[in-house]
Amino acid sequence: MSAELILRIGLGIMPLAFGIDQLRDFRPWQAFVPSSLTWIQWPSKKAFWTSHALINIALGLVLLSGFQTRIAALVTAAWLGIIALVTVSTDWRVAVRDAALCLAAIALGLL
Repeated sequence: MSAELILRIGLGIMPLAFGIDQLRDFRPWQAFVPSSLTWIQWPSKKAFWTSHALINIALGLVLLSGFQTRIAALVTAAWLGIIALVTVSTDWRVAVRDAALCLAAIALGLL
């Protein structure tokens, strides 16, 4: 098993699982959005979280499929980097986790 495959599987499962969970019930995830950014939850909180979940699911599926791995990994890195920056003020532990996953996605994109 190669390092690329291991990274692809790990980085693919994570957003896929989170996206599915967000589709099932987005309410627990709202706690990670700083109150100063609640205005971005357009046109409704449900629509915001549904779109967020679908992006996570799409990234996970593309990574797991192995299609355009480098591009998918770098897009995933950007996505995770933005999430880490947003969540650092609400839960630094989540931000550190997402930052580490961002670095793993960058590594996958550079392989």
